Amino acid sequence: MISTTAVGLGLVLLPGPVDASSAYNGASTQYPFGMAYRVAVFVVAFSVASFRFPGAGPGSHAHAETELGTYETQALDRALARTGLEIEPEPDGKRLGTIHVVNLDVFSPRDGFLQFFNIFHRTTREEVVRREVRLDSGQIWDQAIVDETARRLRDPVFTTLVVIVPVRAADGQANRVDMLVVTRDVWSLRLNSEIEFQQSKLSYLLIAPSENNFLGLRKLISAVFEMDLGEFSTGLLYLDRNFFGHRLRLSARGEAIFGRASGELEGERATVIFERPFWSLASRWSGGISAFHEEHVFRIFRDTALDDHMVGADSTDCAGATAPIEYNLRRFSVKYAGNYRIGQSLKHRFTAGHLVSAIRPTFLDDFPADPCLREDFERTHFPRSERTSQLFVEYGLFEPNFARLRNFNSFDLAEDVRFGPNLVLGVAFALEPIGSESTFTSGEIDAGWTIPWSPGGFFQIGVELDTRVEDGEFIDNIVQVGARVVTPMIADLFRIIARGDVAVIAEDKSNVSSRVRLGGQNGLRGFAIGQFPESNEPRTGDGFLRFIGNIELRTAPIKIGFTRAGALVFFDAGDATYAVDNFRLHADIGIGLRGLIPQLSPLVYRLDWALPLDGSVFPGRVIFSTGQAF
Repeated sequence: MISTTAVGLGLVLLPGPVDASSAYNGASTQYPFGMAYRVAVFVVAFSVASFRFPGAGPGSHAHAETELGTYETQALDRALARTGLEIEPEPDGKRLGTIHVVNLDVFSPRDGFLQFFNIFHRTTREEVVRREVRLDSGQIWDQAIVDETARRLRDPVFTTLVVIVPVRAADGQANRVDMLVVTRDVWSLRLNSEIEFQQSKLSYLLIAPSENNFLGLRKLISAVFEMDLGEFSTGLLYLDRNFFGHRLRLSARGEAIFGRASGELEGERATVIFERPFWSLASRWSGGISAFHEEHVFRIFRDTALDDHMVGADSTDCAGATAPIEYNLRRFSVKYAGNYRIGQSLKHRFTAGHLVSAIRPTFLDDFPADPCLREDFERTHFPRSERTSQLFVEYGLFEPNFARLRNFNSFDLAEDVRFGPNLVLGVAFALEPIGSESTFTSGEIDAGWTIPWSPGGFFQIGVELDTRVEDGEFIDNIVQVGARVVTPMIADLFRIIARGDVAVIAEDKSNVSSRVRLGGQNGLRGFAIGQFPESNEPRTGDGFLRFIGNIELRTAPIKIGFTRAGALVFFDAGDATYAVDNFRLHADIGIGLRGLIPQLSPLVYRLDWALPLDGSVFPGRVIFSTGQAF
């Protein structure tokens, strides 16, 4: 599913107040969006007027691959001083000699007393870093392959910094060039954590004490505790991206699941993935197998409380009857597939595989016995109960055209962005003779394009279509379209980032729409968790519409000791509804703070305060979390 989407961004930018009518409560209200909308229009128009649009072909952003941030520049200077090497300004056409690896301590002398904690970290072994390099000694220097090596090493689980530069050959030969690879690990013995407060309640918590670099081999071993509003789980995770040194990837996670309110055991979850991924852009073959099992209680929340299902007034037997939206859900899947890839300027991927899966929703033991209520609840909320066995084929396309951005999702650290087109076409055939409970065909189209906006920005547009054809009918039709805009830095002080997403569901026989909510952390920061669709809106027919748009004005980071910090102002708008006639735009404005400790994680810490522009305004809502909002 596309996540950086939304045509319909123009809805956010309409000037003047909006007259929104509610078809389900008879109210008509004017919302005071005028000033916020005009401010949004001004900042976007100003940024567009301030910058030119370059050509979008390869090479138009090539400078982005060579520029270094201050954090990287300091690391490179230390590595050059330590090795006594000198930069080679003209490496093209020369053969690669020695590959030098310098893996710096997590905390540098600039970090003062924090250097003490380096003794608790096992630095990645040089040979482990060296085997990720795509060029071998004796080959001609190829900057594209060097950039690919940097992208592979730039793994947020293990590494916070990667710099690769050509240096003069140590043996003095004029026709040779050496390579200097400078890395800095994320502190490996650590308490990985993510935390999210919404509406003064701990809505999400992840605590994972781990050794992220076991014996310096880039293997992760972790205990994991994870909690959301409805449940918490505890278990183990193992990740090996070079299994037995053969470029194989093994990932395994298992956990027990408990109810947050009751503390009682409610289920378990396990995932195992074993694969041979594409090791480089030149790789032709990949493949793998994965298995997943889960049994737990599925719950839907509104605000911070469990939401209720109410039988509609059109029912003649149990109108107004209620029950909490929670039920047992069992799922499993086994998937195996092989991939073949060809092409240079465009990469073409061909995939074939087999997927066996099952989903079984059931009522909880304490669910009311009223058969009318049970029938209405099942029809409204249960996903389709079925076992499927599907043969599938896919075609994928993308342009291997990469650049590095800074101060986008993180602060001061390099972030890779791929430009150009991407396309996935897929079709699957579920057949009863191979174990499926029903025969049907499903299809998927996922297309997008990312266009560079030099220097350091881009436009992104995408569309995704999913459908299922069964008994001659198109059902479970999902359409998503959207766009994202990231401006270049304006006067080296700030940048504007905007995104949106329009999703439409038609003939929803799997009740996907009953599990999609909007509000709080997922886009409308000034509103309650899962506030939309509103609780008094009846679900009519099998349709659903959701729109979300966001604009942020983010400052450049400020270095404070060994940390980075920044601020922003934002505007959110959107709605989710079961009927187009009920659509009305809700919006909020707010301010936020961002902080980064690069030695620990490339993810920023986020604190947002949002004020809704309709309904109750003060004191607004506060969200504390990790990672950017979008």
